[in-house]
Amino acid sequence: MSQGRNGSIHLKSAKASEKVPRTRSLGSEDKIVSENEVSKLAQRLALQKGIKIDYKKVNGADHFFEGKLDELTAAADKYIKASLVPVHARAGKGAQSSA
Repeated sequence: MSQGRNGSIHLKSAKASEKVPRTRSLGSEDKIVSENEVSKLAQRLALQKGIKIDYKKVNGADHFFEGKLDELTAAADKYIKASLVPVHARAGKGAQSSA
């Protein structure tokens, strides 16, 4: 991670060999990006790069999730917690347990 001159934060992308979980949320009332477009993108990424994208539809939400931010946040929290890998599992071969 690095910080740009304007204060923006840039995350280094993962190596192609690393499996990085990805998710997308969309609103059922989104008039800007359709569920079909999200599905097509997920399919293209899976075919081209082997990337799996899970996506969740938030019923009643528009493109900006107006009035549905709590539901969006809960879905994101759940996804992040499910995707976290314990430090000892990331350490690789030869890592010693602290137990």
